[in-house]
Amino acid sequence: MSTSFKLHLPVVLLLSTLLLFACSKPGGDNNGGGGNGGNTTPRIDSYSPSAITTGSTVTLTGLNFGTNLSNVTVMLGNVSITATSVTAGTIVFTVPANLLASGSAVFDLRVLIAGVTSNTIQVTVSYVVVQPRGWFYINKDMSNGPGIPREMYFYDDPHQFGFAFARGNLSATSNDGASWGGIWPDNHWGSAFHVYDEDEAWIETNWYDIWVYNYDYFNASAYYARLDTITSMPALSGKAITGAYVIKRNRGYFMTHDGSIFKANGSFKPSDLSLEYQPSVYASLPLTYENNVFYEMKGIDSNNLIISGRPKLAGVTTPMIILKRNGIYHEYFFTSAAVGWPYRVQYADNNNIFFLSLNYDLYKLNLGTNTWVKLNTPKFDEICFINGTTGYASTGWASGVDDYYIYKTTDGGNTWTMDFALDRFHYIYTMCTKNNKVWATGEHIGTHKNFVVKFNP
Repeated sequence: MSTSFKLHLPVVLLLSTLLLFACSKPGGDNNGGGGNGGNTTPRIDSYSPSAITTGSTVTLTGLNFGTNLSNVTVMLGNVSITATSVTAGTIVFTVPANLLASGSAVFDLRVLIAGVTSNTIQVTVSYVVVQPRGWFYINKDMSNGPGIPREMYFYDDPHQFGFAFARGNLSATSNDGASWGGIWPDNHWGSAFHVYDEDEAWIETNWYDIWVYNYDYFNASAYYARLDTITSMPALSGKAITGAYVIKRNRGYFMTHDGSIFKANGSFKPSDLSLEYQPSVYASLPLTYENNVFYEMKGIDSNNLIISGRPKLAGVTTPMIILKRNGIYHEYFFTSAAVGWPYRVQYADNNNIFFLSLNYDLYKLNLGTNTWVKLNTPKFDEICFINGTTGYASTGWASGVDDYYIYKTTDGGNTWTMDFALDRFHYIYTMCTKNNKVWATGEHIGTHKNFVVKFNP
């Protein structure tokens, strides 16, 4: 036994020493880092978002950042920034709003953890205006504004690019609505317009075609979908496109002036187009003002759309709502004496569906009775829901009234409270939403000068 013990003692001592060393050595640095091969130097691996702007929140991802916020300093060029949160692998900080006065610049970015400096990466920071919260004016006195658009869409930060679309006119802004310019000739555009996202927008042009637009701030592109050449579809040939709803790239729905609804499934080739629906009162009609009877289409997805029209029944022009809900089409007929004429339609979500009449009355579908009920609200000219329950509306015109307002609901349109008082004589025509923000445009009554107001949450 004695001989054996002496023979293995060095091995036992060596294993004991290694075990003791392994137990006493930290798995990372003293700041809570680790996983860097024993190196405690902080390291930046990536950052988000990819487009950094003044006033924006940035998240750094890397190693050995520690967990003590007081040990962390972010250096953006020569500017020292205090981080707002830290973990061993992430640091969050806010870019100073006054870092730039205009344009963009490249900065060296590094972090110091308890005085130890990380690697340096380069980031581009772009200047944006830091806007207030709530409602505020972007511009209240534009002689060359968007006019009276039927539809409006904003892509939101960081480029603040937006469209305003009206019959025969398409305007654009690159400064969040502060100024506008016509980007294509007048009388080139028809009635249908819908933007899905930065990759897909459909604009009806020359009555019979769709112009497909792919937004890129530095390299926008577009092409025409020549629908008037499709003679294999009598319901489409020679018809005007009055409604469009995009689902995703090269997929969506468009509607003709006499009520045919077509689905585009991957392209605008005849093989990818199908006639999905025609109203029970459908009649193939040539394009005239009197026959342009279906004029508004909105939705939330491919199975849920709302359409307004005014077809003739037994020779009488009749208000009509078509609803595609959960993939099934439903038709609702009214009398003009009862509801006026459907003017705006809104599919807030599958439980909150609305239309506004030209009498400025708001109607909501009662799902229990499958009937449309007039809500007890102020007179509204425009509605804009940012989700199923929260929405905004602007007051309708009335003779002798000089003061107009924006109202808000948080219970699906049942009750409304005044949320913002516009400047005197300012009247809103169009509203839109993106990322829980809302834009509204209108004109100063009597001067025809445009304004744009915005809501930031």
